Amino acid sequence: MSKEAYYNLGEAYFSVSDIDYAMEAYESSLKIDSQYLPSINHLAYCYSHKGRHKEALEYFQKYLSKNPGANAYDSYGDGLMTAGILDSAEGTKLEGIKINPDLDYIHTGLGYIRLLQNSFEAAEQSFNTYLLLAQKDSSNEKNQSFGLVDKAYLYTQMGKLQMARDTCIKALDLWDSDKLNAFNFNAHWLLANIYFQEKDVDRFNQKLDLFESIIDSYSLNSVNYHQTYKFCMHLRFLKNIQLGDYEAAYSIADEFINEIGDKVKDWSSPFDRAYFSNEFAKRFAETENFKQSVKFYFEAIDYNPNYSPAITGLEALINSRDRKSEKDSLLNLMNANIAERLVKLGLSSF
Repeated sequence: MSKEAYYNLGEAYFSVSDIDYAMEAYESSLKIDSQYLPSINHLAYCYSHKGRHKEALEYFQKYLSKNPGANAYDSYGDGLMTAGILDSAEGTKLEGIKINPDLDYIHTGLGYIRLLQNSFEAAEQSFNTYLLLAQKDSSNEKNQSFGLVDKAYLYTQMGKLQMARDTCIKALDLWDSDKLNAFNFNAHWLLANIYFQEKDVDRFNQKLDLFESIIDSYSLNSVNYHQTYKFCMHLRFLKNIQLGDYEAAYSIADEFINEIGDKVKDWSSPFDRAYFSNEFAKRFAETENFKQSVKFYFEAIDYNPNYSPAITGLEALINSRDRKSEKDSLLNLMNANIAERLVKLGLSSF
């Protein structure tokens, strides 16, 4: 097989998040030509999926050194964001924008980096720029819809749930289908989360039922994987939290991490293993399930030891405990764990 054939095989595996097989194919391509740029770039994304950030950043840097264009800066910025190195990620994306300000998706990634930095106004500017670029092609309703979902997610982080809900509905009006290849799973999932926060049980259940119907129609699972499946699992988790069935919620969260943890990363999307681990931890903390919450905060930190939402959440959880000796012990454990993961993942020098 040629390097191109191995690359295309890797792309097929990567498209369904079979990361280990994708890596094998990209590596086979690079055995034929060690400088084959498409395989270098996408092998870097595979390492990022798996939380092997040192290797990911090395391959992203190699891709950038061989091909210093806007796309390479965008890719490297994605890798830095997934490793939690946010200031460098922002600067890298901005370098790419200098080269090609019309590269629409680089603005989306920059927006999510800024959101993780809690720079909401700057994040909105980035998402607005993406939308303006998407609207240049009025026939591309899919990209316009995605831009609206980005803004809706921003609004949820700002506590503006009505604006988020209205923006999600507008996104779904633009682009959606009950067919898997055009199912707007991001918008439906975000809307379900909004209904959960608003305690609108009926509408939340309707969204979960919609996801379950897609899962059943296409026989999706941890092996026959599609990004829709991760969102459905998260909604199943929230449903059990809602019902007070914390044992079932824990089982779903544990299966999520162990069965699809390497698959959930999706390009520049922030909804990766650290994000969902943190979400599980937050809900367990809210329902006073301390041990479960601590476990999933550590899961988030294990994937990304720089992940500030998990670090902040875990610190708050620990400080809520009554006994000082317990607080001190857990804080020391958290700091030691973060330091150990930074060294193990090769991130201590960043």
